[in-house]
Amino acid sequence: MSKQLYVENSVGRSVTDAFNKFRREHEWEAVFQHDRHPQMQQRQDEGDSWWIKEVTAEGFAIVSCDLAIVENAEERQAVIDSGAQVVAFAKASYNRWDMMRGLCRHWLSIERHLGAHPLILRVWAGSRAPDKLL
Repeated sequence: MSKQLYVENSVGRSVTDAFNKFRREHEWEAVFQHDRHPQMQQRQDEGDSWWIKEVTAEGFAIVSCDLAIVENAEERQAVIDSGAQVVAFAKASYNRWDMMRGLCRHWLSIERHLGAHPLILRVWAGSRAPDKLL
């Protein structure tokens, strides 16, 4: 099982840094997208399929701020073909605090789900349990 999270730019460096401050408790490392792929700050002509495949091959699970990956047929197929694991927040409107709250509140469940390939897991900030969309 992967012990690395690839955190999309839209989730934020602050969520990445906060998650990493508690590595002793969960033994996972979060890597911020910009640190691995700085070109992702610019508009992409190639879409996201290439980096989904790349980071999955390197053993990362992906953390996304929304479920756009489910709605985009090419990206969803990239998740399936590569066996990617995507943890996506239920609402794109979540602020950084809501995202961190969702990760903390549901971490044990998220970690259990991360045994499955491929995976798209919707995570809520509140008490509603994460649910598998793929």
